[in-house]
Amino acid sequence: MFLALELYNRPSLVNKLDGFVMLFCTAWEQLLKAILIERDGEDSIFVQVGNRKETLRLRNCFDKYFKNDSLIRKNVESIVTLRDQATHLLFPELQGMASGLFQSGIFNYSKVFEDFSKS
Repeated sequence: MFLALELYNRPSLVNKLDGFVMLFCTAWEQLLKAILIERDGEDSIFVQVGNRKETLRLRNCFDKYFKNDSLIRKNVESIVTLRDQATHLLFPELQGMASGLFQSGIFNYSKVFEDFSKS
């Protein structure tokens, strides 16, 4: 998450929003997998796909951790949608509008991380 913030705060980068949302989502995915492993065991983050195992995708981690009406989940899902658009080169120009969404996402991450670290 620190790398996502550092990237977002670099004034000279043209594509910093794309990079931010990708790193932001990676940080959330890793945090949620760590929480699920602690809570439910290591096997809880794996699914069988054909003849191999894969780890859960970020949206699947949401299903296992958050309630559907969670405001944190809705915030992160909004940014995940932006990440999906960025990977297909369809990222909208929204620097001004998204800053509040991103800021909430960082605060939410910090709160979930702190709660997990205390347990």
